[in-house]
Amino acid sequence: MDRQYGGSGAVRNYAAMLVVDAAVLGWDGVGLWSENSPFFAFLYVFLAVGCVATGALLYTRWGRARYRLNPDGIEVARHGETKTVRWADIAGISEFKGPPIALEGRALFYGPLLPLGLLAGERVLEIIHRPGARFLIRESLVEGYGGLRQDILNYVGRDTLVNLHARYWRRQ
Repeated sequence: MDRQYGGSGAVRNYAAMLVVDAAVLGWDGVGLWSENSPFFAFLYVFLAVGCVATGALLYTRWGRARYRLNPDGIEVARHGETKTVRWADIAGISEFKGPPIALEGRALFYGPLLPLGLLAGERVLEIIHRPGARFLIRESLVEGYGGLRQDILNYVGRDTLVNLHARYWRRQ
């Protein structure tokens, strides 16, 4: 039985909010142009284009992430590339909790800093597989993070090291 998890609604909502900001800025820019204030009109339109570009980049890079779990392994599709890891190759799983600055210092925080992450601590699930590689799953970027984490724990073998109580200040 395959289970699939997608990008977080928070990412899509933030991208939509940026598009709405762009529409308001563009409308104000057109109004300023008609009032013969070309510098500020250009500035507003430039900011509107920046908001649309940021929202599109945010959605295409992080809003379309897919995590597919099946009895053989986990398939992660992000940034247009797909990575598959077999459950037998996973050596350890750790979950880190803490503020984004501390997680970034440990190279555990990747991707956009959403406003939600500024107000509360972030949870990051680190999956280490045997060839020495790892990939990270951030709570704010995955819809249904708790269910995804539980499904991963149900699939991994008994010899996998699992640490779900790691804190950002603790050394490994």
